[in-house]
Amino acid sequence: MNTEQPKISLIILTYNRAHLVEHAIDSVLRQTYRDFELIIVNNGSEDNTADLLKKYEAHEQVRIFHLEKNRRFKGGINFAFDQIRGEWFSSIGDDDQLAPETFETMMRVLDEVDPTINAITCNAIDTATGHFSGHGLDRDQYLPINLIVGKASGNFWGITKTELLGDKRMNEKLPGHEDALWYQIDAVANRYYIHKPLKTWCTDHGATETATNRKPDISIRVQTYRELLHEPFYMETLKKYNKEKYIGKCLRGLLFLQIAGEKTAVEKYRNMLAKARPGLSARLISEFILAGRPRLIGQLYQAISKTKFA
Repeated sequence: MNTEQPKISLIILTYNRAHLVEHAIDSVLRQTYRDFELIIVNNGSEDNTADLLKKYEAHEQVRIFHLEKNRRFKGGINFAFDQIRGEWFSSIGDDDQLAPETFETMMRVLDEVDPTINAITCNAIDTATGHFSGHGLDRDQYLPINLIVGKASGNFWGITKTELLGDKRMNEKLPGHEDALWYQIDAVANRYYIHKPLKTWCTDHGATETATNRKPDISIRVQTYRELLHEPFYMETLKKYNKEKYIGKCLRGLLFLQIAGEKTAVEKYRNMLAKARPGLSARLISEFILAGRPRLIGQLYQAISKTKFA
């Protein structure tokens, strides 16, 4: 292995998971394909994570970074992106695990399918269900942006050529919506999908940042839809390949920014929605939102916050 420029850089970002992260680390170090580096970022942990990681400090394939304060997921992953030295990159959760043959299986695609492929995706097993975590795909195939946005759903995993990442980074002001970065990458990637579960996605324990972002907290929702107005590529990609989801985003933007009383932002979402030519039900919902008083709309949202729309 070339320690200066390994073939793959795999990132593990961890926070207060000393009781779990060792399993994730060891699953990477057990890979049958050996040309990789493991970048571990201790994201301001307050448990004994730092002590646990000492056992890996001397490993030639492991690079460890300790952040003084927790930067949440996007801040931590952006820091990790800056440390990448490999030709390919990816990350796994600090509670996830890779199958021993994961890297080997993926790199073999270049020889067996197409050497111009620069992004490779596989499925994963959801520990809460025992089934595939990614949905909508049922065979090995090329995975263009229209299929990613319009057909695939759930949790997939893969590796991507680092040159496609370049200087692009996660928007740290935007809760969730990691796809805002990935759509930019996938729009120009020659991505291929392997219909195999090469990763275990652990979902049967503990709260995650994603789960927190999904709670009916109006302040988080307002911040989300305010910031999505600064992600035109993401929104336009949704509009082009998944109109239903795009209309849903616009309606939620109307709702939460109407609650916040941000008239300029409300008008932007109103115009975006109109240009999408929504159906009757969406038009009626938008008119109801726009006619309501912010305080009343907020109270109504709290009352129905457990519904699918909220």
